[in-house]
Amino acid sequence: MAVHIAGPVRPSMFFYMPAELARREPDPVTGQVLLVRGEQPPIKEFLEAHRPAYVFTDAKRARALLESTPALSPEMQRGRWVLLRAAPIQRVAER
Repeated sequence: MAVHIAGPVRPSMFFYMPAELARREPDPVTGQVLLVRGEQPPIKEFLEAHRPAYVFTDAKRARALLESTPALSPEMQRGRWVLLRAAPIQRVAER
């Protein structure tokens, strides 16, 4: 899972996320469980390497990612916050 929001990140946002979305083995290279970045390139790199995946972001960044990233779709929206789902690589290849 990746979190794509501008800093500073408020830790309280993580309390509202379903636990199953945050459960993941640490990345073998970075050791991170969640990628938290404000700029788009690291998020796109994450999506290229980790699918299926989720990105938690605000509506403005969600629109930009949806326009530029294949097989990405809105899963849920609450107010200005959007949860995007990146389909598995196999489904990307089928399109």
